[in-house]
Amino acid sequence: MAELLVVFREVFEAALIIGILYTYLNKIGAKSEIIQLWKGVTYAVLLSIIASFLFYQIYGEFTGAPAQIFEGVTMIVAAIVLATMIIWMARNQNIAQDLKDKAEKSITTGFKYGILSLAFVAVFREGVEIILFLYAIGIKDGISVIPSIIGALMALFLGYFIFIQGIK
Repeated sequence: MAELLVVFREVFEAALIIGILYTYLNKIGAKSEIIQLWKGVTYAVLLSIIASFLFYQIYGEFTGAPAQIFEGVTMIVAAIVLATMIIWMARNQNIAQDLKDKAEKSITTGFKYGILSLAFVAVFREGVEIILFLYAIGIKDGISVIPSIIGALMALFLGYFIFIQGIK
């Protein structure tokens, strides 16, 4: 059950960010930037999957005390990531406007990969958070894949529903 909640929350956050960016780009008619947005999402998802396999492989190499040190460091990193996210959200009261401002700046400065980078960082950050948090859950209870998939699908569905309403 914890996997479902963690994956739901992180995928939903990424879906909202991408939905905000897509809605803004669609509203201003930035078709080429929309393509860059989806490329950024695709690259981030692929790199997140690769990173999860690499993380799992690295973890599997440790036994005994080194494994415990690796687990401890991972838990500390997960706590730092969570703390920085909470601080960032507290400082940024209007996240949607902040994203629109960044997108507009990227478009007006002519940086070809600005939207791609913005989407990539947003989605990859959530992917890394999923890896760290699922690993922390897995140390104690093991990981169940089915709840993770259900959580991701629920978040994507809800994000899509909100996105469709945003377009209307």
